[in-house]
Amino acid sequence: MSKIKKWLILGTLLSTLLAVNSWANFEQAMNSYERQDYLTASSEFKKLAAQGDADAQYMLGYMYAVGKGLIQDYVEAHKWFNLAASRGNTDALKARTAVEHKMTREQISLAQKKARDWKPQRYQAPVLTEKQLMPAVQSEPELKDRHSIAATQSQLTQLGYQPGPVDGAMGKKTRNAIRQYQQDQQLNVDGRITQKLLKSLYPEGVPDRPVTSTAGNGLLFPEIWEQRTASEQTNEQQLKTELQQLIAKGRQQQAAQEWFLDELAALIAVPSSNGSKVILDENFSDGNYTYNPRWTVISGQFSVGSSGLHSSTVSQAVPQRKNTRRDISTAILGVILEQATGTGNRSGGSNNTNPAQAKILTEVKIPASFAMNIKLSLASRQGRIELGPYIDNSQQQAYQLLILPEQGQVQLLRVNAYKSAVIESAAASLPLNKTLTFEWLRDKDGVMTVALNGQQLFQVTDRQYQQTFKGFMINNYASTFNLQSLKIMAK
Repeated sequence: MSKIKKWLILGTLLSTLLAVNSWANFEQAMNSYERQDYLTASSEFKKLAAQGDADAQYMLGYMYAVGKGLIQDYVEAHKWFNLAASRGNTDALKARTAVEHKMTREQISLAQKKARDWKPQRYQAPVLTEKQLMPAVQSEPELKDRHSIAATQSQLTQLGYQPGPVDGAMGKKTRNAIRQYQQDQQLNVDGRITQKLLKSLYPEGVPDRPVTSTAGNGLLFPEIWEQRTASEQTNEQQLKTELQQLIAKGRQQQAAQEWFLDELAALIAVPSSNGSKVILDENFSDGNYTYNPRWTVISGQFSVGSSGLHSSTVSQAVPQRKNTRRDISTAILGVILEQATGTGNRSGGSNNTNPAQAKILTEVKIPASFAMNIKLSLASRQGRIELGPYIDNSQQQAYQLLILPEQGQVQLLRVNAYKSAVIESAAASLPLNKTLTFEWLRDKDGVMTVALNGQQLFQVTDRQYQQTFKGFMINNYASTFNLQSLKIMAK
């Protein structure tokens, strides 16, 4: 047998083995998908798609299109459908056309560019450096509970470091004051609250002054949501006016040092946390969502009952597949086309034909600095729920609080016209049929704090959006929940 013939036979065998191995990997990815282990499935499809597997690219496009295991991204979906179509998957071309109904011209242009720039590559696991393989030096964990923050603010105030109001919320002033104190005390300057910092501030131990949630109400910031009477607000304003007059008189007669008068004026200028303006206070006690305030249904079905605003959607699972990739491809295409038909209306009219998605919004001017109190209960582990402000007539959400019952996770997303980015996330206890109270605060510096049932989940800074938001939107993807109440206040 000639050498050429041997090489041809070996090449044929190698190609066959690679094809069998690719099919086996695809089968494993599909098995993960059918177990609803979407994170594993998306990871496996990404590996195969990177190597040029058309069917894996098709599945990856589908997962991006419907938001299973990946944040919904029509640009990425279009790109992968485009690549799969160029490699012979005929259903991918139809799916790509269907997705285009939901995209702007700019998004389509971006997706096409991404497809042109894409090059196949063999997936390689990241190689860890020697430094990465060495045991990490464990730094002292940061204390983020409200009690520790308030205790730090209180003592720094006594020492003259000006951390801002003692409210248990970490902000720019508090971090700067911590850094200044750390520098003066020759501590590690990082602006973080640790046990070492508290021991320095309180050598005899932090006093037991609970500043977390008040007993039984499940709130981290109860003072924000308390409503004062008109007479209380009037009395406070009168007191402020009298103090301002005294300060002016003190300056005129030079009766006190300027630094003292400046500090006193700054203290008066700080608004009371529970004096925030109520923008929206909705508990659906009137039995409807059509007025006071008016909610507009964009898609899906909503109703009001004893538990508040109810929404239930049906998961669009992949139909039972047979033994070929063609069967899978055809089944997926049916879902994509159905979804495109149900939500392809760019003009924003109500459309109730898509059982897997429901969207509702209310127009209300929300400033960049806000406080939101959201109470809801989950009746399903499936799907996801997105809540947050939107910015303009396109109803594009600027920030989303993403609740993932199946994963037991809460995420904060920044959304623009092209994609969503996870700013921060945290594991969370999300029991079914129990009231979940979310507190979402954002200050003028873009510092956002999210708490669940009186416990802080995370705090993160994002200054992307500083304008007034146009309204509040809720998206329900294949889940069932009841929105019991929503309160939005201007901070």
